[in-house]
Amino acid sequence: MILEQMALLQEEIERLFERLFGYRPHDAEAEDIILFPETDVYETEDHVVLLFEIPGVKVEKLRVYTTGNTVIVEGFKTNEKLDPSANFRYLRAERHFGRFRRVVEVPTPCNMRDAKAILKNGVLKVKLQKIQERRRPVYNIPIISEESE
Repeated sequence: MILEQMALLQEEIERLFERLFGYRPHDAEAEDIILFPETDVYETEDHVVLLFEIPGVKVEKLRVYTTGNTVIVEGFKTNEKLDPSANFRYLRAERHFGRFRRVVEVPTPCNMRDAKAILKNGVLKVKLQKIQERRRPVYNIPIISEESE
Protein backbone atom coordinates (compact mmCIF):
# COMPACT_ATOMS: atom_id res chain seq x y z
CA MET A 1 0.00 0.00 0.00
CA ILE A 2 2.69 2.52 1.01
CA LEU A 3 4.83 1.57 -2.00
CA GLU A 4 1.90 2.18 -4.33
CA GLN A 5 1.35 5.61 -2.79
CA MET A 6 5.05 6.45 -3.14
CA ALA A 7 4.98 5.36 -6.80
CA LEU A 8 1.93 7.58 -7.42
CA LEU A 9 3.67 10.50 -5.70
CA GLN A 10 6.82 9.99 -7.79
CA GLU A 11 4.72 9.91 -10.97
CA GLU A 12 2.94 13.13 -9.96
CA ILE A 13 6.28 14.86 -9.22
CA GLU A 14 7.65 13.79 -12.59
CA ARG A 15 4.54 15.12 -14.38
CA LEU A 16 4.93 18.43 -12.55
CA PHE A 17 8.63 18.52 -13.45
CA GLU A 18 7.77 17.87 -17.10
CA ARG A 19 5.21 20.72 -17.13
CA LEU A 20 7.70 23.15 -15.58
CA PHE A 21 10.92 22.19 -17.39
CA GLY A 22 9.85 20.29 -20.50
CA TYR A 23 11.18 16.84 -19.61
CA ARG A 24 11.04 14.27 -16.85
CA PRO A 25 14.03 13.86 -14.51
CA HIS A 26 14.56 10.24 -15.56
CA ASP A 27 14.49 10.80 -19.33
CA ALA A 28 17.63 9.43 -20.96
CA GLU A 29 18.35 12.69 -22.79
CA ALA A 30 17.89 14.71 -19.59
CA GLU A 31 20.56 12.80 -17.68
CA ASP A 32 23.29 15.27 -18.66
CA ILE A 33 21.48 18.39 -17.44
CA ILE A 34 22.54 20.11 -14.24
CA LEU A 35 19.40 22.07 -13.61
CA PHE A 36 20.44 24.60 -11.05
CA PRO A 37 24.03 25.63 -10.41
CA GLU A 38 24.20 26.98 -6.86
CA THR A 39 23.61 30.73 -6.86
CA ASP A 40 23.86 33.63 -4.43
CA VAL A 41 22.27 37.03 -5.02
CA TYR A 42 23.13 40.07 -2.93
CA GLU A 43 22.86 43.81 -3.25
CA THR A 44 24.93 46.80 -2.27
CA GLU A 45 23.83 50.40 -2.34
CA ASP A 46 24.61 50.68 -6.07
CA HIS A 47 24.64 47.11 -7.45
CA VAL A 48 22.94 43.72 -7.54
CA VAL A 49 25.49 40.90 -7.70
CA LEU A 50 24.80 37.30 -8.74
CA LEU A 51 27.30 34.52 -8.02
CA PHE A 52 27.01 31.20 -9.87
CA GLU A 53 29.09 28.22 -8.73
CA ILE A 54 30.24 26.47 -11.92
CA PRO A 55 33.62 24.81 -11.30
CA GLY A 56 35.36 23.30 -14.30
CA VAL A 57 33.42 25.30 -16.89
CA LYS A 58 35.48 27.15 -19.48
CA VAL A 59 34.45 30.68 -20.50
CA GLU A 60 33.98 29.62 -24.13
CA LYS A 61 31.35 27.11 -22.96
CA LEU A 62 29.27 29.81 -21.20
CA ARG A 63 26.51 32.13 -22.30
CA VAL A 64 25.13 34.88 -20.06
CA TYR A 65 22.24 37.04 -21.21
CA THR A 66 19.32 39.05 -19.92
CA THR A 67 15.71 39.36 -20.87
CA GLY A 68 13.34 41.62 -19.02
CA ASN A 69 14.37 41.55 -15.37
CA THR A 70 16.05 38.12 -15.51
CA VAL A 71 19.62 36.94 -15.94
CA ILE A 72 20.12 33.59 -17.68
CA VAL A 73 23.30 31.55 -17.45
CA GLU A 74 23.71 28.56 -19.76
CA GLY A 75 26.70 26.40 -20.39
CA PHE A 76 28.30 23.04 -20.83
CA LYS A 77 30.71 21.27 -18.51
CA THR A 78 32.86 18.69 -20.26
CA ASN A 79 34.36 15.59 -18.70
CA GLU A 80 38.11 15.19 -18.89
CA LYS A 81 39.09 12.49 -21.36
CA LEU A 82 40.30 9.37 -19.62
CA ASP A 83 42.94 7.25 -21.33
CA PRO A 84 40.87 4.56 -23.09
CA SER A 85 43.75 2.09 -22.79
CA ALA A 86 43.88 2.54 -19.00
CA ASN A 87 42.41 -0.31 -17.02
CA PHE A 88 40.15 1.31 -14.42
CA ARG A 89 36.71 1.25 -12.90
CA TYR A 90 34.91 3.97 -11.04
CA LEU A 91 34.54 3.43 -7.32
CA ARG A 92 32.46 6.59 -6.99
CA ALA A 93 31.12 9.03 -9.59
CA GLU A 94 29.43 12.13 -8.14
CA ARG A 95 30.50 14.91 -10.47
CA HIS A 96 28.05 16.22 -13.05
CA PHE A 97 28.82 16.95 -16.67
CA GLY A 98 26.77 18.27 -19.53
CA ARG A 99 24.41 21.16 -20.10
CA PHE A 100 23.17 23.49 -17.38
CA ARG A 101 20.92 26.51 -17.16
CA ARG A 102 19.94 28.89 -14.39
CA VAL A 103 17.38 31.69 -14.62
CA VAL A 104 17.44 34.31 -11.87
CA GLU A 105 14.87 37.05 -11.51
CA VAL A 106 16.52 40.29 -10.41
CA PRO A 107 14.44 41.83 -7.60
CA THR A 108 15.59 45.43 -8.11
CA PRO A 109 15.46 47.58 -11.30
CA CYS A 110 18.92 47.40 -12.91
CA ASN A 111 20.68 48.53 -16.07
CA MET A 112 20.84 45.15 -17.81
CA ARG A 113 22.53 46.55 -20.92
CA ASP A 114 25.77 47.36 -19.06
CA ALA A 115 25.99 44.17 -16.96
CA LYS A 116 29.48 42.79 -16.32
CA ALA A 117 30.39 39.10 -15.94
CA ILE A 118 33.68 37.68 -14.63
CA LEU A 119 34.61 33.99 -14.31
CA LYS A 120 37.22 33.36 -11.62
CA ASN A 121 38.08 30.16 -9.71
CA GLY A 122 34.88 28.40 -10.76
CA VAL A 123 32.57 31.25 -9.74
CA LEU A 124 30.79 33.40 -12.31
CA LYS A 125 30.11 36.89 -10.95
CA VAL A 126 27.47 38.99 -12.71
CA LYS A 127 27.34 42.62 -11.57
CA LEU A 128 24.37 44.85 -12.39
CA GLN A 129 24.17 48.60 -11.82
CA LYS A 130 20.99 49.56 -9.98
CA ILE A 131 18.76 52.12 -11.61
CA GLN A 132 18.04 54.95 -9.25
CA GLU A 133 14.30 55.34 -9.31
CA ARG A 134 13.24 58.91 -9.65
CA ARG A 135 10.56 60.07 -7.34
CA ARG A 136 7.58 61.14 -9.27
CA PRO A 137 6.15 64.50 -8.33
CA VAL A 138 3.00 64.50 -6.27
CA TYR A 139 0.25 66.82 -7.42
CA ASN A 140 -2.65 67.70 -5.17
CA ILE A 141 -5.95 67.67 -6.99
CA PRO A 142 -8.45 70.22 -5.71
CA ILE A 143 -11.82 68.82 -4.73
CA ILE A 144 -14.89 70.85 -5.61
CA SER A 145 -17.93 70.18 -3.54
CA GLU A 146 -21.18 70.05 -5.42
CA GLU A 147 -23.25 68.98 -2.48
CA SER A 148 -26.16 71.19 -1.56
CA GLU A 149 -26.23 72.57 1.93
